[in-house]
Amino acid sequence: LGFNAPQFSESQYRQTIGWNFGATVLYDLQDFIPNSYGRVSALYTRKGTAAGLDNIEANGHKYEFEDLTSYLHYLELPIHFGYAYEATDMMCLIAETGPYFAMRLSGSLRTDATRVDGKIENPTNGDMKDYYRSLRRFDAGWGGRAGVLLDKKYEFTIGYDWGLGNVINKHTGSNLNLTFNLNVYFD
Repeated sequence: LGFNAPQFSESQYRQTIGWNFGATVLYDLQDFIPNSYGRVSALYTRKGTAAGLDNIEANGHKYEFEDLTSYLHYLELPIHFGYAYEATDMMCLIAETGPYFAMRLSGSLRTDATRVDGKIENPTNGDMKDYYRSLRRFDAGWGGRAGVLLDKKYEFTIGYDWGLGNVINKHTGSNLNLTFNLNVYFD
């Protein structure tokens, strides 16, 4: 379970509040490297961004948004490799890094005013199918996190993910995501 502060990489965008939840499996890799582990997770996560004004060209149409907020929902699969340093019997310090792969499942767009090809449209009733078709279905990137594991059961981490591809076709801007997570492990 976690919270995140996602945004797109272009400077005109600002952070929104997102979340993630899912399941994680840890693999003991100490036979290969002492104190190492592998982590594979399946997360349902909400990313997105906000902008005061945004102009996007998609599928032959020009979209102009005022006070745009976009939420994108992904099934995300991070595959991380990490190192755990046992500071005390009850506490381990951890650090990990690795790729993530994500598939967009859904999304929403909120705006105060929308213009499509210069014509003002109702933001709730306007035909936004072309805009949604311009969103890339898949995302991939690289992430890292650090934190503390208490009593080999409760893990608190802070992390950052860098998206490697553009979120919207023919538009610059990748996912950037600051994360705060609490994991509870069951034997």
